[in-house]
Parts: sequence; structure tokens; C-alpha cells
Amino acid sequence: MARKFLRDMREVDNMLHKVLARYRKAKTPLLPPGQGMLIGFLMKNTDREIFQKDIEAEFDIARSTVTATLDSMERKGYIVREAVKRDARLNKITLTPKAVESHNRIVADLEQLERVMFKDISSDEADALFSAMDKIKSNLYNIYSQGGKPDGN
Repeated sequence: MARKFLRDMREVDNMLHKVLARYRKAKTPLLPPGQGMLIGFLMKNTDREIFQKDIEAEFDIARSTVTATLDSMERKGYIVREAVKRDARLNKITLTPKAVESHNRIVADLEQLERVMFKDISSDEADALFSAMDKIKSNLYNIYSQGGKPDGN
């Protein structure tokens, strides 16, 4: 069962990447996936100030990677970094209207893709799939966080 599952997951992942790549070529170029996810994170957290350290923690990525990503997004006009009065070392990251528009377009496109992907799948089947995926992610996280190899327990 495990080999079939892993093979099927890999096949679904490959097909999804191919569909998304074709979609990007057919439409206005979208942001790289990492930048799109970052905009999504900022959109979900408009009620609080977000700093670089928050992004590093949320995505578990190095400071240098986040710096390069933010620099690129700032050059492209998707974010602005604003100094915070209480601490000159901190720069609050704020989305621009261009980023919000891009995010809304991407969300609409992904919702359409999900509708197509789940076309012949019942609510119960989708619920079972998501429940199983949550358990798989939890099991994999436990292996990863302990730095060990899977032991089957």
C-alpha cells in the first residue's frame, strides 16, 4: 500500500505542477509560489503587524532567504517595509494594492482549479481525504521533528 500511495502522491504532485505551470504561461505571469504564499500569509494577518522574524518562523526558512524574497517583492511593488517607531531595527511589512489584487486573482483561480479537481468527489470522500492527509502530515511531522527515521509505530 505504501508504495502505491507514495507513487500516486508523486503523480498527483507532478500533474498539479504541470497544470499550474501551463496556467502561468497562459495568463498574466503570477508570482513565484513562495511569494504567493507569503502574500497569503500577510493577507491572513492584516489585523497585526508582521515582521521578517514572523515570516522566518511561519515558513521555517532562513533569514537570508526571507531577505532576498522581501527585497524582490519590494522591487516588484508588492510590499513596502516601514520602520516602526518603537524600535528602529524593526520594519513592518505591508502589502500594496498590487499585491492584494494579485492575491485575489490567484485565490479565484485556485478555487476554480479545486472545483475541477473535486468534480466527481462527494463531500464524505473529500472529508475522509482531508482527515487522512491531516493524519499523514502529523505522522510525518513527528518523524521530522525527532530527526529520526520512520519506525512504523
